[in-house]
Amino acid sequence: MAMKKPVVATRVGGVPEVVEAGVTGYLVLPDNAPELALAIQDLLKDSATRKRMGEEGKKRVERLFTKRCFMHQLEAVYRQQVRRCLESKMVYDGTSGQCSLPEESSEQESGEPAKVFGDERCKRSKIAKKGSSRKRGVP
Repeated sequence: MAMKKPVVATRVGGVPEVVEAGVTGYLVLPDNAPELALAIQDLLKDSATRKRMGEEGKKRVERLFTKRCFMHQLEAVYRQQVRRCLESKMVYDGTSGQCSLPEESSEQESGEPAKVFGDERCKRSKIAKKGSSRKRGVP
């Protein structure tokens, strides 16, 4: 798609999240060779459709699958995890990046007790401290 080429693929795994059926290419059922062949033949016969799907695929890649987009999505996952810890007063283990209930937590490898979010003893998480040089902080 990034090379302005239409896609013919099967509807398995995450493929339908990438290929928009009828827009950036064709999606066919798995184990259906006749349907796959027809989709390929349709593209071979119709240069206008190939070109249109290729252009749309390139736009989709640029809109949804860039490094910048990936980083925004990853940051959103981290922010959601931190927010969940803050709201539930769970313990955050900065080594593993996991939250757990206070009674389940153990001391960190450094020998320091894990910090409890939402408690006055812990104003900010390690994630927030890493980002403290940025203008925006933890949500």
